[in-house]
Amino acid sequence: RNHAPDKEPLATFTGNGAELFRIMLVNFIFTVLTLGIYHFWGKVKVRQYLWQRTRVLGSPLEYTGNALELLQSFLIVLAALALVSVAADFSVILAWVLAACMLWVIHFAIYRSIRFRLTRTRWRGIYANLSGSAVAFANTAAMLTAANILCLGLLTPLVYTRLCALVVNNIWWGDTRL
Repeated sequence: RNHAPDKEPLATFTGNGAELFRIMLVNFIFTVLTLGIYHFWGKVKVRQYLWQRTRVLGSPLEYTGNALELLQSFLIVLAALALVSVAADFSVILAWVLAACMLWVIHFAIYRSIRFRLTRTRWRGIYANLSGSAVAFANTAAMLTAANILCLGLLTPLVYTRLCALVVNNIWWGDTRL
Protein backbone atom coordinates (compact mmCIF):
# COMPACT_ATOMS: atom_id res chain seq x y z
CA ARG A 1 0.00 0.00 0.00
CA ASN A 2 3.02 2.27 -0.12
CA HIS A 3 2.70 3.01 -3.81
CA ALA A 4 1.55 6.26 -5.35
CA PRO A 5 -2.17 6.42 -6.26
CA ASP A 6 -1.39 7.10 -9.93
CA LYS A 7 0.72 3.95 -10.24
CA GLU A 8 -0.91 0.87 -11.68
CA PRO A 9 -1.06 -2.14 -9.31
CA LEU A 10 1.24 -5.04 -10.11
CA ALA A 11 -1.67 -7.46 -10.51
CA THR A 12 -5.44 -7.15 -10.69
CA PHE A 13 -8.34 -9.51 -11.17
CA THR A 14 -11.31 -8.28 -13.19
CA GLY A 15 -13.58 -11.32 -13.07
CA ASN A 16 -16.64 -11.72 -10.92
CA GLY A 17 -18.34 -14.51 -9.05
CA ALA A 18 -21.53 -14.51 -11.15
CA GLU A 19 -19.64 -15.09 -14.42
CA LEU A 20 -17.52 -17.82 -12.89
CA PHE A 21 -20.59 -19.43 -11.32
CA ARG A 22 -22.29 -19.62 -14.75
CA ILE A 23 -19.21 -21.26 -16.26
CA MET A 24 -19.01 -23.73 -13.38
CA LEU A 25 -22.74 -24.52 -13.61
CA VAL A 26 -22.55 -25.23 -17.35
CA ASN A 27 -19.42 -27.33 -16.75
CA PHE A 28 -21.21 -29.31 -14.03
CA ILE A 29 -24.24 -30.00 -16.23
CA PHE A 30 -22.13 -31.13 -19.20
CA THR A 31 -19.88 -33.20 -16.92
CA VAL A 32 -22.90 -35.05 -15.54
CA LEU A 33 -24.43 -35.52 -19.01
CA THR A 34 -21.16 -36.92 -20.40
CA LEU A 35 -20.47 -39.11 -17.35
CA GLY A 36 -17.39 -37.07 -16.42
CA ILE A 37 -15.71 -36.77 -19.80
CA TYR A 38 -16.49 -33.04 -20.15
CA HIS A 39 -14.64 -32.33 -16.89
CA PHE A 40 -11.38 -31.68 -18.75
CA TRP A 41 -12.96 -29.25 -21.21
CA GLY A 42 -14.65 -27.50 -18.29
CA LYS A 43 -11.36 -27.20 -16.44
CA VAL A 44 -9.81 -25.52 -19.49
CA LYS A 45 -12.73 -23.06 -19.67
CA VAL A 46 -12.32 -22.14 -16.01
CA ARG A 47 -8.57 -21.66 -16.37
CA GLN A 48 -9.04 -19.55 -19.49
CA TYR A 49 -11.56 -17.38 -17.65
CA LEU A 50 -9.33 -16.92 -14.60
CA TRP A 51 -6.16 -16.30 -16.60
CA GLN A 52 -7.82 -13.81 -19.01
CA ARG A 53 -9.17 -11.79 -16.11
CA THR A 54 -5.87 -11.72 -14.24
CA ARG A 55 -3.84 -8.73 -15.38
CA VAL A 56 -0.19 -8.25 -14.58
CA LEU A 57 1.00 -4.68 -15.21
CA GLY A 58 -2.17 -4.12 -17.20
CA SER A 59 -1.79 -7.10 -19.56
CA PRO A 60 -3.88 -10.27 -19.17
CA LEU A 61 -2.46 -13.74 -18.73
CA GLU A 62 -3.36 -16.35 -21.30
CA TYR A 63 -3.93 -20.07 -20.73
CA THR A 64 -2.98 -22.11 -23.80
CA GLY A 65 -3.54 -25.65 -22.53
CA ASN A 66 -6.15 -27.96 -24.00
CA ALA A 67 -8.51 -30.60 -22.68
CA LEU A 68 -6.96 -33.53 -24.53
CA GLU A 69 -3.66 -32.95 -22.71
CA LEU A 70 -5.49 -33.03 -19.37
CA LEU A 71 -7.43 -36.15 -20.35
CA GLN A 72 -4.23 -37.92 -21.39
CA SER A 73 -2.55 -37.12 -18.06
CA PHE A 74 -5.61 -38.35 -16.17
CA LEU A 75 -5.59 -41.66 -18.05
CA ILE A 76 -1.91 -42.22 -17.17
CA VAL A 77 -2.62 -41.61 -13.47
CA LEU A 78 -5.67 -43.86 -13.64
CA ALA A 79 -3.57 -46.68 -15.12
CA ALA A 80 -1.00 -46.31 -12.33
CA LEU A 81 -3.70 -46.45 -9.67
CA ALA A 82 -5.24 -49.52 -11.32
CA LEU A 83 -1.83 -51.22 -11.18
CA VAL A 84 -1.57 -50.58 -7.44
CA SER A 85 -5.10 -51.84 -6.90
CA VAL A 86 -4.46 -55.07 -8.79
CA ALA A 87 -1.14 -55.64 -7.01
CA ALA A 88 -2.82 -55.13 -3.63
CA ASP A 89 -5.02 -58.14 -4.39
CA PHE A 90 -1.95 -60.39 -4.69
CA SER A 91 0.16 -59.42 -1.72
CA VAL A 92 -0.09 -57.14 1.30
CA ILE A 93 3.67 -56.52 1.26
CA LEU A 94 3.59 -55.72 -2.44
CA ALA A 95 0.66 -53.40 -1.78
CA TRP A 96 2.71 -51.45 0.81
CA VAL A 97 5.69 -51.23 -1.53
CA LEU A 98 3.48 -50.02 -4.35
CA ALA A 99 1.73 -47.56 -2.03
CA ALA A 100 5.14 -46.09 -1.17
CA CYS A 101 5.94 -45.96 -4.86
CA MET A 102 2.62 -44.24 -5.50
CA LEU A 103 3.51 -41.61 -2.91
CA TRP A 104 6.63 -40.90 -4.96
CA VAL A 105 4.61 -40.91 -8.20
CA ILE A 106 2.08 -38.47 -6.71
CA HIS A 107 4.85 -36.00 -5.84
CA PHE A 108 6.35 -36.46 -9.30
CA ALA A 109 2.92 -35.79 -10.83
CA ILE A 110 2.39 -32.69 -8.68
CA TYR A 111 5.64 -31.17 -9.94
CA ARG A 112 4.81 -32.07 -13.52
CA SER A 113 1.30 -30.62 -13.21
CA ILE A 114 2.70 -27.32 -11.95
CA ARG A 115 5.14 -27.34 -14.87
CA PHE A 116 2.24 -28.11 -17.22
CA ARG A 117 0.19 -25.12 -16.03
CA LEU A 118 3.18 -22.79 -16.12
CA THR A 119 4.28 -23.81 -19.61
CA ARG A 120 0.75 -23.12 -20.82
CA THR A 121 0.64 -19.68 -19.21
CA ARG A 122 1.60 -16.76 -21.41
CA TRP A 123 1.90 -13.06 -20.63
CA ARG A 124 2.75 -10.51 -23.32
CA GLY A 125 3.84 -13.40 -25.55
CA ILE A 126 6.25 -14.81 -22.96
CA TYR A 127 5.70 -18.23 -21.44
CA ALA A 128 6.36 -19.26 -17.86
CA ASN A 129 8.30 -22.40 -17.03
CA LEU A 130 9.35 -24.60 -14.15
CA SER A 131 12.94 -25.78 -14.30
CA GLY A 132 14.41 -28.40 -12.04
CA SER A 133 13.83 -32.09 -11.92
CA ALA A 134 10.50 -33.71 -11.10
CA VAL A 135 12.50 -36.79 -10.04
CA ALA A 136 14.61 -34.77 -7.58
CA PHE A 137 11.46 -33.10 -6.24
CA ALA A 138 9.71 -36.47 -5.78
CA ASN A 139 12.78 -37.92 -4.04
CA THR A 140 12.98 -34.99 -1.63
CA ALA A 141 9.21 -35.00 -1.07
CA ALA A 142 9.15 -38.74 -0.37
CA MET A 143 11.99 -38.50 2.15
CA LEU A 144 10.44 -35.48 3.89
CA THR A 145 7.02 -37.14 3.95
CA ALA A 146 8.49 -40.33 5.46
CA ALA A 147 10.29 -38.26 8.12
CA ASN A 148 7.07 -36.37 8.82
CA ILE A 149 5.14 -39.62 9.26
CA LEU A 150 7.80 -40.93 11.67
CA CYS A 151 7.53 -37.64 13.61
CA LEU A 152 3.74 -37.93 13.76
CA GLY A 153 3.20 -34.89 11.56
CA LEU A 154 5.26 -32.47 13.64
CA LEU A 155 7.42 -31.62 10.62
CA THR A 156 4.44 -30.55 8.49
CA PRO A 157 5.35 -26.83 8.42
CA LEU A 158 8.96 -27.65 7.54
CA VAL A 159 7.95 -30.14 4.84
CA TYR A 160 5.44 -27.73 3.30
CA THR A 161 7.88 -24.80 3.33
CA ARG A 162 10.72 -26.86 1.84
CA LEU A 163 8.55 -28.29 -0.96
CA CYS A 164 7.08 -24.87 -1.79
CA ALA A 165 10.61 -23.43 -1.95
CA LEU A 166 11.68 -26.18 -4.36
CA VAL A 167 8.87 -25.12 -6.69
CA VAL A 168 9.02 -21.33 -6.29
CA ASN A 169 12.80 -21.19 -6.69
CA ASN A 170 12.51 -22.94 -10.06
CA ILE A 171 9.81 -20.76 -11.66
CA TRP A 172 10.89 -18.74 -14.68
CA TRP A 173 9.15 -16.17 -16.85
CA GLY A 174 10.87 -16.28 -20.19
CA ASP A 175 14.59 -16.12 -19.40
CA THR A 176 14.11 -14.50 -15.97
CA ARG A 177 13.93 -16.44 -12.74
CA LEU A 178 10.92 -15.38 -10.72
